[in-house]
Amino acid sequence: MPKVRPLRPEEPAQLGGFKLLGSLGEGGQGSVYLAEGADGEQVALKILHARLIGDASARERFVREADATRRVAPFSTARVITVGVDEDRPYIVSELVRGDSLQQVVTGSGPLREDALVRLAIGTIAALAGIHRAGIVHRDFKPSNVLLGPDGPRVIDFGIARALDGTSTLSSGVLGTPAYMSPEQISGDRLSPATDVFSWAVTMVFAATGRPAFGDDATYPVIMHRILRTEPDLSAVPPPLRGLLTRCLSKEPAQRPSATDLMLALVSDHGADAPALPGVALPGVDQGPPGPGRAPAAGPGPSAWSPGDTSPSWSPGAPPPPWSPPVAPPAWQAQPGHTPMPPPWGDPRGSRTEPGSPWGGPPAAAGTPHWSGPPGPAGPAAPWGGPPGHPRPGQADDARRRKKAMTVAAAVATVLVAVAVVVVVVRSSSTTGEPGVSPSALAVTGSASPPTSSPEATASPTATASPTDAPTGIPDGVTKLWATAGSRPWINALTIGDSGGEQIVISGDDKGVIERWRLSDGSAFGRPITAHRMRINSLAAGTSDGRALIVSVSNDRTIRRWDLASGQPVGKVIRADSEVYAVNLVQVGGRTVIAAELGTGTGLYDLGTGDRLPLQGVSLSINAVYRNLGGRAVGVGGDYATPPGVVAYDLGTGAQIGQAFKGHESSIQAVDVGMVGDRQVVLSGSEDKTIRRWDLGTGEQIGEPLRGHTDHMRKVALTELGGRTVILSTSLDDTLRVWDFTADGGPARTIPLDSAAISLTLTKVDGDLVALCGDLDGVVTAWKIT
Repeated sequence: MPKVRPLRPEEPAQLGGFKLLGSLGEGGQGSVYLAEGADGEQVALKILHARLIGDASARERFVREADATRRVAPFSTARVITVGVDEDRPYIVSELVRGDSLQQVVTGSGPLREDALVRLAIGTIAALAGIHRAGIVHRDFKPSNVLLGPDGPRVIDFGIARALDGTSTLSSGVLGTPAYMSPEQISGDRLSPATDVFSWAVTMVFAATGRPAFGDDATYPVIMHRILRTEPDLSAVPPPLRGLLTRCLSKEPAQRPSATDLMLALVSDHGADAPALPGVALPGVDQGPPGPGRAPAAGPGPSAWSPGDTSPSWSPGAPPPPWSPPVAPPAWQAQPGHTPMPPPWGDPRGSRTEPGSPWGGPPAAAGTPHWSGPPGPAGPAAPWGGPPGHPRPGQADDARRRKKAMTVAAAVATVLVAVAVVVVVVRSSSTTGEPGVSPSALAVTGSASPPTSSPEATASPTATASPTDAPTGIPDGVTKLWATAGSRPWINALTIGDSGGEQIVISGDDKGVIERWRLSDGSAFGRPITAHRMRINSLAAGTSDGRALIVSVSNDRTIRRWDLASGQPVGKVIRADSEVYAVNLVQVGGRTVIAAELGTGTGLYDLGTGDRLPLQGVSLSINAVYRNLGGRAVGVGGDYATPPGVVAYDLGTGAQIGQAFKGHESSIQAVDVGMVGDRQVVLSGSEDKTIRRWDLGTGEQIGEPLRGHTDHMRKVALTELGGRTVILSTSLDDTLRVWDFTADGGPARTIPLDSAAISLTLTKVDGDLVALCGDLDGVVTAWKIT
């Protein structure tokens, strides 16, 4: 373990509930510290440079991007514990991984031996397959992001590039490391899992030869030119890998095999039973039709092609096919508790081994901690899935794109800074989305009553509502009722509860604080509730044995119940095995249960006792919602596929309802489900800035996508207004919009907001619709809409 440098006076001693013990090093993105949690576990905490995360909206995007990464299968990766922003300092806390990086090992001891190289390839491509199955593109795969730990190779930092892309104040482009970038990264084209396959192959060439596939001995423009225009010399790569890596280094993303195909080919030992990769000549394996022991490619995607098929699996004007591994993964890959791959090197407890170790030189010193950053959310649309060699739509323009990319690369070279090994490739401005956390969006019908007295019903000094000054341009029929005053962290969650006939607005913020406000005038109701150690992700409200309760879930891995009137805890603290992202109360089997989305899947808990109830196989995105619909409890959320879809489950049986709803081009940020007439309807909002409507019964899309938002979606909600069904939506474009459900594509009433609303809940007062918005400035605002 490298020496831990004592903290300097200007460095924080505490951050995000973690005690900093000393510095482990610094890099281009930030500083890494050895830290300790409240439970005594030592972790790696990375504080990112503030310049990488601009305003509040950018910081919120960063946190949501990182939060969406918890579903990556645990093999060959490091666990991200939490992500946050403390006093404008963005930070990431991860599992402490002990071991040197592949970069350090090869640079210090030389290339790996063939057997160790193959083991490394299997471990790292298995990690990429898991990352891709979670709908994530790494975007910065390189030797320094592969750790050779005691339990096998670990791929780290998957997703930092994604989380930072679009949030940096320095650029509006992609981030990457020059020698390991793919052609599409250099040219600024859309990225896909094939991007990681290219970078993985360059990294394997480095492990085999001691230098990247396109060299690192020239200026950045020269290296970029080689990547775009020349073929690498792989003569020094051992034969078992040479053919695979050649295919992976194709200039065209569609020509590269998937990570799952590569994994299956590698574990087959290249024998007669190896699965055929389209267009890849494996050593000693013919490429004839599938036979006994050979699995044909199945399903759509880059490998869904058979000899003689000359028609593309995608046509212009139709949505691209979903990217998915063509062959089912091994059973161990799908199980959360699988046995880790044995270390591909010797006993890690010794400090050094003699030359001749499995790595072809001394392996990593034991006890070397290394930070592992978070992955990002679902990547962009995958490459075309047609057969190798068959021209994809638009391929005639590729030469012109590469010529343009060379111009871009030359321009980039003028702004590179020595020592910084990060390239900023300027392309058209875009923003990065963030998977969000859905509030309960519970619609409570009733009348606002005069405030009732309670022992805790005294306002805190800063908890008063501000005058109803509102942004200009508010449409007719919309009135700003009140807004909370004072400064507080982001309002991540909102819900509505009832205390003695009075409607109470409940908010949860980024510091783990719950506050209550009277709906009638926005005044504080009782004192803040501060038991959670990390941010509140979602809230719900209901009753148990006649008592009004609040249910809160947090990144501190707890589900807590509170008496709404007094703010006192109720019952035991429910301990989860991961962060908890979303919560609603639903009726299942005749009783009220807590439905919560954990990093490991959906969990059901008895509201009264807190006991966990049986439920298996339900796994939704972190913005899931749960509702009672048509006599059953339903859970709806994103599926983390590429391209993304929306899925629904019956919580009573655990069975999926129909197939995934496909159509969005980017990750799902918000969902809702409800009744429109006698039809069960699902809503979805995406970072592609559209809202789509789906018929849950038939699986068909209803009408055209609703367009109008100019930034990534944050919330969608279905309700009634004036006898008609409407949709309310919020986005990072600082607007709240009201859509007629029957409209195709708009227009919508647009309500300008002072700050982006990242939480939304609805209620009725004397028949009027009231929308509550929680924003990035820490303000809760009430709007009456007629």
